[in-house]
Amino acid sequence: MQEFVLIFLLVVTIGIIAVQTNSHFTGFVVNSEGQECDGTWSCGDWNICTNSNQTRECVSNNSLNCTSPIIESQSCVACSENWTCSEWGTCTDSNQTRTCTDSALCNSTNYTESQSCTTCTENLSYSDWSSCSNGNKTRTLTNVSSCGGTTTTTEYHSCTACTPNWDCGNWSTCSNGNQTRTCTDSNSCGTSVNKPSIKKECTSSTTVTTTTPLTTTNTQVTAEITPVCTPSLQCGDWQECINGTQIRICTDTNTCNPEEVASTESQACVVEIKETCTDKIKNQGETGVDCGGSCKKCGLFTIVGSAISGTFNSVLKDKTKIMIFSGVLFILIAGFVYHRFFFRKKKKFKLKK
Repeated sequence: MQEFVLIFLLVVTIGIIAVQTNSHFTGFVVNSEGQECDGTWSCGDWNICTNSNQTRECVSNNSLNCTSPIIESQSCVACSENWTCSEWGTCTDSNQTRTCTDSALCNSTNYTESQSCTTCTENLSYSDWSSCSNGNKTRTLTNVSSCGGTTTTTEYHSCTACTPNWDCGNWSTCSNGNQTRTCTDSNSCGTSVNKPSIKKECTSSTTVTTTTPLTTTNTQVTAEITPVCTPSLQCGDWQECINGTQIRICTDTNTCNPEEVASTESQACVVEIKETCTDKIKNQGETGVDCGGSCKKCGLFTIVGSAISGTFNSVLKDKTKIMIFSGVLFILIAGFVYHRFFFRKKKKFKLKK
């Protein structure tokens, strides 16, 4: 027993010495300016690595060449945390938890997450059994839980080949454009393979029974009355007003008359005339006025300018006129150049002689 106590005290002493050695030591440390500082130092933990550098604070009570405390720094490699979390645990008392750990071991402490939850309720649905194949038939089991999870499994069952024998009842009366009937498999194969149609479209009809009194007997006459079709017209926009009339096309979406799907409507209209000659220039064939208004600027210069402008605009709209105008312009320029440089020089030369 005494030996065990001695060994325990020895281990504790060694541990205390190791801890003290890590935090207290005699020697020197290097401050942030690169200076070696002698003394008996006590240093804290290194800070987080930032920009490839980390620091710690050191304190000394007998430093000779540095003022205590100092900041010691060293290069480092940043550690990137990589957190992974386990699956959520079972929902208990409307709460579930999971544990997250740092797989990069960056001195990060593991932590536990929690969230509220509700007890999961299974919602099972089965498909029809498939036809028998190789002595087995299958069906799919789908489990949709209220927790948002969905699982799908396939069930197998041994079987012998089974051929369905479908027996269908009469069609129901037409309701909302449809008729239905019930079909059952008398062989109970548990499959819907080759199952006949149980729904089809139909047209409602009304049967009226009338009694016509005769001299001695009554005769019942049954007549089928076709439902009245009410047209539903959809019309397009009114077209351009031509000769005081404009039209639009209308289509019957109910197709009450298949031979006449579309029809034409017309109405009287008036073409709106917009005045374009209110520029105070006689350029619309006016006489002394500008389209019926006063024309203070209807002088000779304005009339000539308007005529030239109108002629030029007319020329630009016709390729043939453009070619003729270009040819005339070229001849005028060539005549001017000839007169300016050749004809006058030739005349001066004759006068000198």
